[in-house]
Amino acid sequence: MTRWKAVPAVLTPEMWAAGARTKGLEVSYEAMLAAAPAFEPDDAMVERARYAYEANIGYYSAMRAALKAAFGGES
Repeated sequence: MTRWKAVPAVLTPEMWAAGARTKGLEVSYEAMLAAAPAFEPDDAMVERARYAYEANIGYYSAMRAALKAAFGGES
């Protein structure tokens, strides 16, 4: 499993159910992450990220701005 995963800010019913079927915090957490829906960026999110990336100088600041733009944060 990869170290990072985009998940909903609020647990979905499927995530709650997966966590409820387990015992222990770590096992419940892993089950809820596994039950999280896959992240699929739409075209608007990709376009915001591309624009933010191109508007910034420097790799780090450009990637940071692109991620914030894609996920709805401030750039």
